Amino acid sequence: MKPGWKRRARLAPATSLAAVIALLAMVAIGIAVTRDRPTAPAPKADATIARPALWRIADADTTIYLFGTIHALPANYRWRSETIDAAIDASDELVLEIADGEQVDEAALFGRMATDEPPDEPLIFRIDRDLVEAFGKTVAQTDLSRSQLDTMEDWAAAILIANAIGERAGLAQANGIEPALDARFRIAGKPVSALETTAQQFALFDGLPDAAQRAFLIRTIATAGDSDARMTALVDAWAGGRVDRLATLVADDVGAIPGLAPVLLTNRNRRWADILARRLDQPGTLFVAVGAAHLVGSQSVIEDLTAATGLTVERLQ
Repeated sequence: MKPGWKRRARLAPATSLAAVIALLAMVAIGIAVTRDRPTAPAPKADATIARPALWRIADADTTIYLFGTIHALPANYRWRSETIDAAIDASDELVLEIADGEQVDEAALFGRMATDEPPDEPLIFRIDRDLVEAFGKTVAQTDLSRSQLDTMEDWAAAILIANAIGERAGLAQANGIEPALDARFRIAGKPVSALETTAQQFALFDGLPDAAQRAFLIRTIATAGDSDARMTALVDAWAGGRVDRLATLVADDVGAIPGLAPVLLTNRNRRWADILARRLDQPGTLFVAVGAAHLVGSQSVIEDLTAATGLTVERLQ
């Protein structure tokens, strides 16, 4: 250990890296596009049939469809249905979390924000001694660079590690919902707008308190060898439209990292609900597709939107 470096207080490891990967896949698109974008394979005959939840809120002259997505999915999920297609066809505009991917170099932006406050010690000195071996195995099993991770702030190193493990497990943004929706609306000549920018999404993590960033990093490394079961549970709950189960899983996962829930979920949910409530003042039909974690639970966009408008949100699927 170099002079002046201090060993951090030990933090308890979490239960599963899949919770980190799948949770990020439901709350932030930007983290899934910091690496090369693979091309999604064509669906096969044995594709998994998914029926994720879809809601609608409407007043006299405005309709808003609310669709919970997974930003990065395993290959070969068929998530479109007659109900979803009808809602898409009826909509005048698509609203995503972010829609500036073609204008922003996400990898370059991530690189700048990840290293603008470089750590004063290598990563292995920022984690517990008994996690060093697990960290080494994770690096060896992916194409990550140990020297690159050493230069990154805790939040960025955690995201890069989680992304690499997610890719190894078969999660890919190209298999996610947003690229397909974006292409369909643009081909139809319909506008695509966004609730946030890529920079704002990265800033959510960059602005986390140091303790939350460290907990995020340690959680990611400590559970890197045990990912499949939790990831499968989250994706299956989404695919089956089991919103109560999904809400429970999300609450358990986000609650394991102190300070993460308000930043990634509750504060954003409230802001988005306010935006959508104001949008009800303009005639038209919107298809809003955001991470599924934002639409479930007691502090979801749906609950906040209901409270703000007094209107009933109807589940269609």
